[in-house]
Amino acid sequence: MENIFEILSKIYVQMSPIFDERLKRLFLGSCAVVLGHGGILAVAKLMKVNRDTVAEGKKELLGREQEGEVNSKTPRTANRIRKIGGGRKRIAKTDESLRKDLESLIEPLTRGDPESPLRWTCKSVRRLANELTRMGHKVSSVTISRELKEIGYSLQGNKKVLEGVRAFVG
Repeated sequence: MENIFEILSKIYVQMSPIFDERLKRLFLGSCAVVLGHGGILAVAKLMKVNRDTVAEGKKELLGREQEGEVNSKTPRTANRIRKIGGGRKRIAKTDESLRKDLESLIEPLTRGDPESPLRWTCKSVRRLANELTRMGHKVSSVTISRELKEIGYSLQGNKKVLEGVRAFVG
């Protein structure tokens, strides 16, 4: 007969591909609660995870039980996994010279009516991303598109005109 550690380990291996970060923490925390004293360290070693993750899961689990499913420390919406403001910061916030370099690339080729707020550039976002990458910035075309939108540029496509074709109205 298998002991509790082997059973928990097998359950974790089966379920971990479908766990998001929060469910993983809660599962590990519940295992620590079931094991009792020393459970955090035992679960961390058995599952090969950081013990702080297990401790946070246990704390969150016990906090939910005591507060009736509401955790005052980390307000969450129904679909939210991370805390508000969590995750990696956008490159535009961490790379201060990105916007200046982007504007230097698009300024000579800016199009649009000077009196209208609508401006656009003839360069594609992929070309701009490649040029900025050569300048030492780690950016993608999606990032460039977002930055252009934030500084007031619109993405405009070329309208193709078929020359020499006229409709004859008689």
